[in-house]
Amino acid sequence: MNSLIEGPQKIEFDEDSLLGALYLSTGRHFRRSELYLDPNLQKTDDFKKQLNYITEKRLSGMPLSYIIGSSNFFGREYFVNPSVIIPRPETEILVDKVVERFRNNRLKDASLFGAEIGLGSGVISIEILKQLTATKMVATEVCSSARGVSRRNACQILGDDWFEKLEMVSPVSSLDVIDSLLGRLKLNRSKLDFLVSNPPYISGIDEIEIGVLEFEPHKALFPANCRANYFYSEIAKISSEYFRENGFIAVEIPHQRYESISAIFQENDWMVDIQEDLTGRPRVLIASKIER
Repeated sequence: MNSLIEGPQKIEFDEDSLLGALYLSTGRHFRRSELYLDPNLQKTDDFKKQLNYITEKRLSGMPLSYIIGSSNFFGREYFVNPSVIIPRPETEILVDKVVERFRNNRLKDASLFGAEIGLGSGVISIEILKQLTATKMVATEVCSSARGVSRRNACQILGDDWFEKLEMVSPVSSLDVIDSLLGRLKLNRSKLDFLVSNPPYISGIDEIEIGVLEFEPHKALFPANCRANYFYSEIAKISSEYFRENGFIAVEIPHQRYESISAIFQENDWMVDIQEDLTGRPRVLIASKIER
């Protein structure tokens, strides 16, 4: 906690709120260590105004990332708003595993083609494209507002020519995302080196923070038809004909259901490899097609 002193009254604020107020008042992201280097930054009227604003919003339960319109992912700042879920640190593992697979095979600079189901804010596709510079991707996203967020992030991080690297497909509904992607691949006669997704997977019995439930978009959290493993089942059914040789699927999974999700892919002739997060929990499933 840090203190902002006004007259005889001492008010305690957490560092996240202070950093957020600095960002809103200066337009610059500060590191935690910088909070204490220049005390004058916290004495401006604009800083105090923004800190009061942040405090009021946080008391209502709103996540800080929505308040300041920014969230860190792989050390880069991404624009976010309530039309997209806030990027989680564990999702970085999903990106890492995709990039690592090509780096280990010395394909980092190869002309790869990938897809994402559920683009959201764009952090997954954009980070993969940023790290695998010769790669191109196609991504599905039902929500028009979310596509607007991802376009803004793509332009900011990939540059003005981002659309040459990332194509967005707009399905009619969340039940149409797979067919929309496969239709695009058939039309262009394209095959995938990889498919990545962090699909809606929260079930009715899963624990979920009140702030997440109240402020984050439910379509990005809860699966279609209220079937917890719906998207995993649909992704697992995708035929190997849509993949190049050694093509694979990488999905983020809830650790509580990794066994049932693994079984879904295995029943559809995929060889499964489970990767753990930093807490030792199953977090990413890599599926490679079993050749018959």
